[in-house]
Amino acid sequence: LARTAKASGREDEFSVLIAGHFEQAGELLSAQEWYQRGAVNATLRYANAEARHCLDHALALTPTGDLEHCYDLIMAREKVINLLGDRAAQLEDLNALADIANRLAQPGRQAEVGLRYAHYAEITGDYATAAQRASQAIDLARQAGSARLETTGHLQHGQILRRQGLYDEAGRELMIALEHAQNLGLSAIEAECLHSLGKLAFHQGDYAAASTYYARTQQIHTHNRDLQGVGAVLNSLGIVADSQGDYPSAAQYY
Repeated sequence: LARTAKASGREDEFSVLIAGHFEQAGELLSAQEWYQRGAVNATLRYANAEARHCLDHALALTPTGDLEHCYDLIMAREKVINLLGDRAAQLEDLNALADIANRLAQPGRQAEVGLRYAHYAEITGDYATAAQRASQAIDLARQAGSARLETTGHLQHGQILRRQGLYDEAGRELMIALEHAQNLGLSAIEAECLHSLGKLAFHQGDYAAASTYYARTQQIHTHNRDLQGVGAVLNSLGIVADSQGDYPSAAQYY
């Protein structure tokens, strides 16, 4: 089946079926690889329930002693479960990730888990814990020498501080993240920083600055062909126009 699917160029379409055939044949390593492939394909199609199903199977076929592989699979599943909104299962995965990261004693993975904990706390309304987790993750990222994780940490910390109404502190964190992202050439993170700075300006009533930040965000997303990002920032531009009574422009953005 795998050879036939490959010959027809339809491997991704039949990845889960192929995985099942390998599993029934007792070829567990191949089954695991195809379930992982199916999860990636499902995620790209926003078929999150299917992605979770594939990751569940891939994890079940992974030896518990293979900590790094288990970590990667659980991290992928936690992100999918986040989109599905199953908070209890998400917290279980976060706790499992923290345990593995601690057992591996790798600051980079500990920082990554810390940022996921910060995100979880933010979306569940526990902003104080979210801010604390993000700050701790920044320190761990520095220990690991991961500039990308440190940049993401400053971004998340700034976003959380904005939600807390701590606008000056939020602005400082977001500007640090923006500078790092620009120096490192991380355009997707740069766009997210600019979008967050726009939201901060909007909440402070500076609509001109918000529009400028949003326009820069839109340019980067358009260049990166990130349609989801473009849609999000157009919505923000519409909100700015609507807030100023410019309803025709708002309608055009929406």
